[in-house]
Amino acid sequence: MGMRVKEEIKVIGVDCPTCIYNIRRSIERKNLNIELEVDVSTGSAFIIYDSEKTSLAEIAEAIRHAGYDVEKSVVRIYTTAREADACSREEKLERLPGIIDARVSPLDGLAVIEYNPYTLTHGRILEYISRLGYRVIEEERVAAKREIVGLGVRRVLAFILATTVLVVHHAGFLEGLLGHHVTNSLIAVLSSIVLALNYDVVYTGLKPLTRLSPTMNSLIALSSTTTFVYSLAVLTHSLLNSGGSTDVLFFESSAGVLGFVSLGKYIEERIERRALSRFEELARRLEGRVRALRGNELVELDIEDVKPGDLVEARSGEKILVDGVVVEGKGYVDKSVFTGELEPRLKKASSRDPVLAGSILVNGYLVIRVTRVGEDTLLSRMLGIARTAQFTKPKFQRIADKIVGYLTWIVILLAIATFTYWYLFKGAPLDQAVLFTAAVLAVTCPCPLGIAIPLVVALSIIKSMDAGLLVRRGDLFEKVHYANMVVFDKTGTLTHGKFTVVEVVPLNYSFRDLLEYTCIAEKRSEHLLAKAIVDYCSAHGINPPDPDDFTPLPGLGVLAEYKGHAIVVGSYTLMREMNINVEGIEIQRLEATSSITSKVVYIAVDGVLRGVIVLGDKIREEASDVVKALRERGYEVGILTGDVESAAKNVAEKLGIGKVWSELRPEDKARTVEDLQKQGYRIIYVGDGVNDAIAMAKSFACIAMGGGSDILRETGDAIIVNDRLSSLIHILEFSKIARRKFIENLGWAFIYNAVLVPIAMGLLYEPFNIVLRPEHAAIAMILSDISVIANSTLILKWTPRFRTESK
Repeated sequence: MGMRVKEEIKVIGVDCPTCIYNIRRSIERKNLNIELEVDVSTGSAFIIYDSEKTSLAEIAEAIRHAGYDVEKSVVRIYTTAREADACSREEKLERLPGIIDARVSPLDGLAVIEYNPYTLTHGRILEYISRLGYRVIEEERVAAKREIVGLGVRRVLAFILATTVLVVHHAGFLEGLLGHHVTNSLIAVLSSIVLALNYDVVYTGLKPLTRLSPTMNSLIALSSTTTFVYSLAVLTHSLLNSGGSTDVLFFESSAGVLGFVSLGKYIEERIERRALSRFEELARRLEGRVRALRGNELVELDIEDVKPGDLVEARSGEKILVDGVVVEGKGYVDKSVFTGELEPRLKKASSRDPVLAGSILVNGYLVIRVTRVGEDTLLSRMLGIARTAQFTKPKFQRIADKIVGYLTWIVILLAIATFTYWYLFKGAPLDQAVLFTAAVLAVTCPCPLGIAIPLVVALSIIKSMDAGLLVRRGDLFEKVHYANMVVFDKTGTLTHGKFTVVEVVPLNYSFRDLLEYTCIAEKRSEHLLAKAIVDYCSAHGINPPDPDDFTPLPGLGVLAEYKGHAIVVGSYTLMREMNINVEGIEIQRLEATSSITSKVVYIAVDGVLRGVIVLGDKIREEASDVVKALRERGYEVGILTGDVESAAKNVAEKLGIGKVWSELRPEDKARTVEDLQKQGYRIIYVGDGVNDAIAMAKSFACIAMGGGSDILRETGDAIIVNDRLSSLIHILEFSKIARRKFIENLGWAFIYNAVLVPIAMGLLYEPFNIVLRPEHAAIAMILSDISVIANSTLILKWTPRFRTESK
């Protein structure tokens, strides 16, 4: 029986007993044996669970699966955790009470930890990390950079001293000058310094051994300390007994292992930092000072001192450091960081154009009213999303993590077996058995297994950002490879989603009254059609008052009341459900014959149909090429839409799409996706992320069309920031490249270990007298590590091959 833990949590989104019932059902389906008591009025809850059988992370996942969430706090810190041991740190953190989720990047040591603020504090989390044997470098990146610089100096110095030890040992020229014992003593001192310079490797390697959870550094630490302690014991005995032999010292092996590992890690870290420097470049776009209007004067301020509502100035060639709206001037702005487009766009005050932090004013002059600053800016949020995305592990990575967890133990057992075989069974001298044992520990390389996929994912995310794609989940590249069907929403995805009013048809009602009642109802709606109708009213001088009551009906329309009049605006289905007579209205007569798709909105006042408004929306120019490319790649293609059947089939016929489901509500779309996936389809759903949120959540993978503030939506494994449908094909192309790198890196890691570990154990010693010394084993190990990193960085050279014929 494990320890029973009682925790207070807060459940977000509950407001009735039905909510609690749904949460309990979700917990039961996941077979979680917990006690749950929830206060419906506040969402406060107490849970009691067995900490050895269930984690808070599993409970939170069950609550989210029911459609609710758990209040949580997030801490982001940089630690000394690296590479193959990152996954084991995640597992240990997630098992601790109060931890909801823990992700440790094997690339830069960034740890993102979600925790329950009702049972844990920030300080307690730092204590947890220290107890696991890792130092917190700093919570600010500037201090982390200082740590990296100091670490680089130690790595290079350790390599120089280790090289000196190897030269002195193998050349032997000092023995004639200083004598045998003095030379060996000097080598021992230099080796001690190398050991001290690599104290972090030794410490983070030996400490996990005390908890029976060895890491890659454990193997290095065991190899170097074994040969060092053995040599120190032999040297000490020789000095105390003048007749003792010192022919079997391995100080050079100890120093060589740590020296070459130091050089290798230094090279690795430089390659990784250079490859991942795109994150730093983007972050620097948010740094600097701005000129803000204070009274009648322009004052230069740090960006931290600027607040929403302030007016700031931007001149030609300057970075824009805030999100805001242009209120004075005009100019051409380079926003390629968001869209990948190199051509600057005109921004002017007359149309109150928005501008984003991270853009560059190529020429012109702008005064900007600040809407967001600092961490709230769109670019900062994008960087946060991109950094977090690498923590979502592909299936390949989960398999590799499990292998790494076992590999270190297997290697330690092989090292023990090697020593036992040579010393006890073969009768080899003690120094030879120690040599083989140290070589086995030094040659084994779990690092490529630990870093092979995370680096590919991180670089893929960076490259995707350059192509106008914001990847939210690192497993997207793997998921789209296994998908076999792409389903599109119609409006705003296959079409531009920019509706304009084509015709207003009053039915025994005045034109102006029809528009006024329609706009009263649509004024508070955020739907694309509503905005187009309200804009049309404004153009005709109609400024509608607010409704007395307003009820949105997703996928159907809206209900409103104004001065006692009941207003219904929406689809044909809504009219039927409200028992409003719509017979005799020919909705197909205005169906477009070109690339226009029409949408009919019905308006009823006090239960009587008073007219219809027809809106038009253009099919995207590249849609036909994208659908054709998908079919050529073996994907089936379909449309799920809430639009009427005639409009949906019109678009499908023009694009050559055979599967169409129309007149669907959001929940109908979700059920259709579920039904299709039960038939064996693995669906990529492409939509706008608003009415499609439920269907997206049910699909195998989901991609949202977006731009501007749409990027901040939680829906979608990826968001097409540049609003180009052709970017969907780029994702598919890129997933193929990323998967190939996954396989290449993992394959190389397995082949390397399978070939060199037996040689290190002495397989070739008796037949060919070939011995792999520990320092040479360390060189091979680190070269393997570097080769994996170098192969991964080739992703940055990838360029999209797909081009649409349309301009």
